[in-house]
Amino acid sequence: MQIYSVGKESPVTFSLGEYMYKVEKAVEELANTNFSTRLWNKDATLWKDDTSSIELISNSLGWLDVAKEMSTHIDEITNFAAEVKGAGFRSVVLLGMGGSSLAPLVLKETFGDIDGAPYLTVLDSTDPSAVLRVDGDSDPETTLFIIASKSGSTIEPLSLFEYFYELVREIKGESVGENFVAITDPGSGLERLALDRGFRKTFLNPSDIGGRYSALSYFGLVPAALGGIDVAALLESAISMGDECGPSVAASDNPAFYLGAALSVLAREGRDKLSFLISEEFEELGLWLEQLVAESTGKEGVGIIPLAGESLGDVDSYGDDRVFVHIGPPFVEEHHIELLHYLESAGHPVISIRLNSLSAIGGEFLKWEIATAVAGMGLGINPFDQPDVESAKLATKSLLKGSDGGSKLPPGRIFKGEKFRLYLGDETLTRLGLSTSRLRDADSRPDEAVKSLLSYVKKEGSYISILPYFDPEDRSVANFLSALRQMLRNSLALATQLGYGPRYLHSTGQLHKGGPDGGLFLVLYHNRAEGEDPVVPGQAYSFLGLETSQALGDVGALLAKGRNVALFNINTPFTESLEEVYSLLGRSLTAITGK
Repeated sequence: MQIYSVGKESPVTFSLGEYMYKVEKAVEELANTNFSTRLWNKDATLWKDDTSSIELISNSLGWLDVAKEMSTHIDEITNFAAEVKGAGFRSVVLLGMGGSSLAPLVLKETFGDIDGAPYLTVLDSTDPSAVLRVDGDSDPETTLFIIASKSGSTIEPLSLFEYFYELVREIKGESVGENFVAITDPGSGLERLALDRGFRKTFLNPSDIGGRYSALSYFGLVPAALGGIDVAALLESAISMGDECGPSVAASDNPAFYLGAALSVLAREGRDKLSFLISEEFEELGLWLEQLVAESTGKEGVGIIPLAGESLGDVDSYGDDRVFVHIGPPFVEEHHIELLHYLESAGHPVISIRLNSLSAIGGEFLKWEIATAVAGMGLGINPFDQPDVESAKLATKSLLKGSDGGSKLPPGRIFKGEKFRLYLGDETLTRLGLSTSRLRDADSRPDEAVKSLLSYVKKEGSYISILPYFDPEDRSVANFLSALRQMLRNSLALATQLGYGPRYLHSTGQLHKGGPDGGLFLVLYHNRAEGEDPVVPGQAYSFLGLETSQALGDVGALLAKGRNVALFNINTPFTESLEEVYSLLGRSLTAITGK
């Protein structure tokens, strides 16, 4: 099998079998169209030629040289980190969502806790258990809160800010603002809020960088530095990667170009399930990659479907729609080596990336940003917009007009389990041959509906996305989700995706609504809290009301796009309810597959 390696900063090896020739031709085409020079000159017409798209894209390419720009702000960032530590702050909590939170989360999990630095926590959930967990783990007086939002109007970080602002104000009174920092774009509502409330500092990010491309800007670097991470080393890695992928480098020697060309070619050939096998050291990188790839490419009915965090499976559990990307240190774990060998032998395309240090993740951010831009061009889409994200936001706002959050859903049918309820929309029921007119009262149990749903997706589906609205740090829920994901993949040989709400709304949500059809979306939410449910200060709704409205709003948006959606309302206690859901799905899979 032909193998091609390219790159020095973090070498990339391609074992693509029958697809290698088409990828090589795509790379040649990049050279023939002078793509590299045009990219670094920020030529928007590489992707679209209409006026509105050109204007948007032209104001979205600042990430190309942000590492060099940020290198001139290292002293500003590190001096501020020293100031925070010197002021006695023992912990830092980042309140963000999507592009404002995933890079800091990846860096925190990759580098771990740094001795002598404040403890960094990323809160990107509106689940009341998550809010109360961070509340209980933090001393408001010695905690610095970062509110990160490009637009300054994102509902989740602003709601979280108001909650923690009130906690600190009760202790510190008029000096409450010294515990808060803002990262936002110039002229945003958050910049004005920070001025009005007397924040300790506001970092104004370059406005020509989209959220998912902002890892190497203030959004990623400020939280990292406050957590004790060497941001100079991250930028040095990114600058080296920029040189390695620059306009003077031949397309065939450009690792990001080769990677992007491979992804788009493979997607067009039906290998659109981008399956990440990531070593433990860099495991959380998958969350950032999912957002970058999904939100950038999932639109106009096409897209690359990224899958992070899937457990390892037998070769037989993977369909012929996969491409595998392994990311890890130079010395690869034995079980990964064995699996990669079997995958290659079975005809699956495999891409391997070697990172020589933890700081090499800085270069990896830039490499994947360039590769995604290349892949977007290859797919004929604009990788810098997110046209279908707004629909879920509007639905959430509409539902929040109720005092405790909304509960209105499109017409459908409720199936009742012992400890949960299942909702299917009328169009989904019709698609399954289970129209409401054919259902009797005796059919109100969920077994037949679930069996029909899984039979349909086995025949027609391309992937299953599990979308839970729970605290991401709840281990009992996480264990259930991991087991469910593995069972579905192994039984149906379908790709599985997992995204916590509302995080996924700002990550893979664009792909779900704008990308290829054929997926099945299993949304799990609870409208009863197992513990307390704090009210969002200044609002008529609680955090559970907000979370519920976000879950139901997205279900409505997915149904409006004609997607296959199953909505599970989980009762308390959660563990027992989730066990019943798992048992139901297991019985249905056995009935379908005989396994």
